[in-house]
Amino acid sequence: MLTRSSVAVAVLTASVGLTAWGWDVAEAEACGCLSPPIPEFDDSEFAVNQQAEQIIFEVEPDGIHVTAHVLIRFAGRPEQFAWLVPAPTVPDFEIGSDAVFGLLDGLTAPVVTVSQPSLCPDPEFTCAYHDSPQCPFPDSEFDGNNAASPTDNFGGNNATNGGQNSPETPPVEVLKREQVGDYDTVVFTAAEAGLAVQWLNDNGFIVNDTMTPYMQPYLDAGMVFVASKLIAGATAEQIKPLKMRYESTKPMIPLQLTAVAAEPHLTVTAYVLNSGSYFAPENHPVVAINPADISTDANGRVNYPMVMARAIDEAGGDGFVIEYAGDVPAPVFDNCCEGGESDNCGIGFDGLCQCPLAGFDADDCGEQTDLVAGYTLLDELRTNYTHLSRITTRLSPEEMSFDPVFGPASTMPVQGRLQITGQRRQMWGCESDVIDRDLHDSVELLVDCASTYCGRGICAVDAAGEAGCICEGGFKARQFTDLDGAPSVTCVPQVGTVDLAAGGLTLPTACKPSTCGSGSCLDVGGFATCDCGATGLAVPNAQDSVPACRPSVLFTGDAGARDYTVPMDNVRACAPTPSNCGDFGWLVENPNIDIQGVVCPSSLPAQSRFTVPRKPTCDDIYPGYSDRFPGDPGVDSNFDGNPDAVADKEVGGGGCGGGDGCGTAAGGSGGFLVGLLALALARRRR
Repeated sequence: MLTRSSVAVAVLTASVGLTAWGWDVAEAEACGCLSPPIPEFDDSEFAVNQQAEQIIFEVEPDGIHVTAHVLIRFAGRPEQFAWLVPAPTVPDFEIGSDAVFGLLDGLTAPVVTVSQPSLCPDPEFTCAYHDSPQCPFPDSEFDGNNAASPTDNFGGNNATNGGQNSPETPPVEVLKREQVGDYDTVVFTAAEAGLAVQWLNDNGFIVNDTMTPYMQPYLDAGMVFVASKLIAGATAEQIKPLKMRYESTKPMIPLQLTAVAAEPHLTVTAYVLNSGSYFAPENHPVVAINPADISTDANGRVNYPMVMARAIDEAGGDGFVIEYAGDVPAPVFDNCCEGGESDNCGIGFDGLCQCPLAGFDADDCGEQTDLVAGYTLLDELRTNYTHLSRITTRLSPEEMSFDPVFGPASTMPVQGRLQITGQRRQMWGCESDVIDRDLHDSVELLVDCASTYCGRGICAVDAAGEAGCICEGGFKARQFTDLDGAPSVTCVPQVGTVDLAAGGLTLPTACKPSTCGSGSCLDVGGFATCDCGATGLAVPNAQDSVPACRPSVLFTGDAGARDYTVPMDNVRACAPTPSNCGDFGWLVENPNIDIQGVVCPSSLPAQSRFTVPRKPTCDDIYPGYSDRFPGDPGVDSNFDGNPDAVADKEVGGGGCGGGDGCGTAAGGSGGFLVGLLALALARRRR
């Protein structure tokens, strides 16, 4: 039986990036996205992709209204910002709060803990010690130069309109137009998506004609569209969440239009608030995360997001993970900024003093207006609703063929936060004692595949142990930024899901002469992807945001995102030489061996270390003690100069642990020592 000490090394909370969204239309469908901007001359940065999206849904008690809070993130020039979303009816708008998403995320994110069990073997022998002498005078009597500290040796574009329009039939019917915060927002309906795109461009909404085929099904369903852009002079930093209230019975996340501008493995999280029931996806599986797959790579990167993506793919590509089900949580802010120099509450997770809203640091709230708004909104949500469900999925554009609806759930797989504990087995500190060197080194090389998920490919590593993907036929390697902010590589279809050049738009290529190194580059959806050949490995390239092709040396045989340290259980190592017991300790057989090592010559100490030394005195602990306190009985320490006599007095007490072995070992015959060494040599780790 192997038992190990473990150290928790990571608690993962999800983070968010660019956002698009949609909702339910009673039983109709909806979707939303950020439109890729129309490129200017020599403008290669035309692709706009989302990394993650978050939506807060309030399923109101009247049963016919849903209020959606939409977190929008956009990277690019503000004049190119254009956001489209369909709606069942004309919504009412308000500006929402960024901070409420951060507060909810921090309070409901799964707690993913990775322990690092040490598989290094225990020593065959351990130290035993005499009882410490009783020196009744306090340590404070030895102040200054006349005493030492106690010793420690006792242990220790343009769209065509398809025909002419009569004056009586305008291409777009504007239902509502208003400025909401820094947004110019228009609600419209149209018969043809191509005409709507042309109208939007004519009115300053930069919308690529790529949107046309994705908008048309929603217009055919009689839905309206909301288009938003920033007002003149507004910056990207002024993009705030939109709060919309509309008629609907159930919340929905529209994914079909999201495919126009989405990163691989896009993370979508919905917070559904309701009084009376928790919510779950309808007609889509709820996926369980296997703790045995959770681990870290060599840099400590936790692989929970990658494991989720793989688990959802294995469930058919349309699954969801319930990450929280419970009361609407309340943040607790107590003395967050005591002294004004630290962030004790971790509100912004940036080390800065931020607003606690109450108590000792209430005055610090003056300039934290968005945090105040977020806290106030969260408090309002806690008052209005009793149930909160956090529902998350990870999907790539080619999988976004459905718009999931969420409904009341009869049972939930979690109560409170989802909590998962994984392992990262290791032999740090005893590498030089490893016998099975090839097995140990191969495990250490493959460990980075824990945080790599290739999808339609195989995870492998190069000679330096850097993980990447060997993509199967019809797929190429694409680099993207994952939820933890680190670059990742995965395999995407070599034919993009969305044709950004639809309508005859001429687009610049994302490939450059040096892109992909020894491989070849292919523009897929405005992003450079790499063909590294049948056996070539595509690894992340932090310098260029495009994978680099390198030779592979070791293969996992699967797509990655698992714990690859399990074979470390079978790595044999020599039992270590026991540590030095100091001047007054001696070696005995270790009764608490959890992991058995192979007894190698290096595992055996010198025979002299089994001899029991004399018992220490107060002078050994406090030099000069007998000069200061000559009458102290602790000075004599019952030591008569005979080591054997000391051993006889100490059998069954102190660090010896009881039994006759200690007395025999000290008796000088050597019989116990010879037997102990023979026993140690007979031991094997497995």
